[in-house]
Amino acid sequence: MTGDDALGLAMQAAEANHQTALAQYEANTQRSIEAAKAGNKAGSDAIKAITLLNGGAAVAMLALIGHLASSAGEQPAVISLRFPLALFVVGTFLAVCASGMTYFGQVCISAALGHEFKKLQAESDAAKSTAGRKEKRWRGGIRITNGVAIACSIAALCCFGAACLHAYDAFKEIGNVKDNVAKCRYSEVAQPP
Repeated sequence: MTGDDALGLAMQAAEANHQTALAQYEANTQRSIEAAKAGNKAGSDAIKAITLLNGGAAVAMLALIGHLASSAGEQPAVISLRFPLALFVVGTFLAVCASGMTYFGQVCISAALGHEFKKLQAESDAAKSTAGRKEKRWRGGIRITNGVAIACSIAALCCFGAACLHAYDAFKEIGNVKDNVAKCRYSEVAQPP
C-alpha cells in the first residue's frame, strides 16, 4: 500500500465519519423540532379547552340567570348566582390572556432565532457578543411568556372549580328556599281555618 492509498483511505474514513455525524445531527434536530411542535399543539389545545370550558359555563349561567330574572320571585336566586358567573367570566378572560401570551412567545422565539443567526454570521467578536446577549434576552422572554401563559391557564382552571363550587352552594340554597316555601304553603293549606 502506497502513501497515496493510505491517504485516500483516511480521507474516505473521515468523510464517512463526517456523514455519520451530520446524519445524527439532522436526526436530533428533526426530533427536537417535532417535540417542540407537539408541545405547542398540546398547549394550544389545552388553552382552547379551558376557554371553551369557562366560556360555555358562563353562557349557560347567564342563560339560567336570565330565565330566573324573568320569573317572579326569583331575585334571591339571581343574586346568589352572580359570583359564580363572575368567576366563569374571569376564567374565560384568563384563558384568552394565556392564548395571547402564546403569540408574544412566538415573537420572542422569532427574535431569538434572528439574533442566533446574526451571532453565527458575525465576523467580529464584538458583534458575536452583542448578538449573543440579545439572543439570551429574547430567550428569557420566551420563558417569561410561557410562564405567564401557564399561570393564566392554571388560574382559569381554578376560577372554573371555584365557580362550580359556589354555583353548587347557590343551587342548594335555592333548593332549600323553595322547600321551605313549599312546606309553608302546605302547612297553610293543611290547617283547618
